[in-house]
Amino acid sequence: MNERAEFEAGDRASTGLAPLFRPKSIAFVGASERPNTPASRGLRNCLRLGFAGGLYPVNPKYESLFGARCYPSLESLPEPIDLAMVALGADATLDAIAACQRLGVKVVVACSAGWEESGPEGHARADRLRRLLAGSPMRLLGPNCLGSGNPALRMCLAYNSSFESVSFPRQGRIGLVTQSGAMLGGIILNSEDVGADVGLFAHVGNAMDIGMEEIMEYMIDDASIEVLALMIEGVRQPARFVAAAKKARAAGKPVIVFKAGASELGRQAVMSHTGALAGSDEVFSAVCRENGILRVEESEDLMQAASLLATWNGKTR
Repeated sequence: MNERAEFEAGDRASTGLAPLFRPKSIAFVGASERPNTPASRGLRNCLRLGFAGGLYPVNPKYESLFGARCYPSLESLPEPIDLAMVALGADATLDAIAACQRLGVKVVVACSAGWEESGPEGHARADRLRRLLAGSPMRLLGPNCLGSGNPALRMCLAYNSSFESVSFPRQGRIGLVTQSGAMLGGIILNSEDVGADVGLFAHVGNAMDIGMEEIMEYMIDDASIEVLALMIEGVRQPARFVAAAKKARAAGKPVIVFKAGASELGRQAVMSHTGALAGSDEVFSAVCRENGILRVEESEDLMQAASLLATWNGKTR
């Protein structure tokens, strides 16, 4: 059995995903005085929105950042950390994740690129990360991802420029999972404009550990979520995806999907972006029909359809 198979065969759900969406404390490793770097923007989002838990920028160069006390290392933090956002270069990310593991951090969001999507050197680096995670209860979202958010907690780690304008004016009932970081901010801003409010969201990036399918399972079990909206480039765990769709259907929670890469050119673009196989569009459409998944043809329709179904679902419960 190879390293990937050994890693995937292990029990990676022992900690669960609650710290990803409902953390009591968040560390921002790599935050700096530059406001638009990933960790800085994640920190500023949480400060601006009013997250009530502990917010801890980590960088030995600063005493404070954006009004929050800054700490020289993870070891110096004043309380245990549920969620760590690590925004460093790929090699430094490995060191930071090892430190998170030693200190009992529950979930890490790894932002950097430079893994399987970047050739042989990235593949070797990804193998080192798998070895680091194997046998550990710590969970990983990413790498190469924008993170997660929970409007009810006023929490938003996502760091592309669109999120500077996100306000989360209302608590939504839509669980959004996307494999496209570039589209995440636009989807959420558009959803706010049309009243399609999000309850939880996540971008899975390379999905080395936590994938779309597991987040679907978490959202199906979450009483605050009525509808699941998915922005898909490729399905990595088809059997688990189908099982989650069946579970959602049984729970009365509709699943709406926009799948990028439907054309051959789009499929090749998706593969080059994520390293994932986009698969046959015809097969995917058949899976959707068989399992009650609503597929929309345009990304702009995803959240509008989800909002309509959330409203209808709420009236029928």
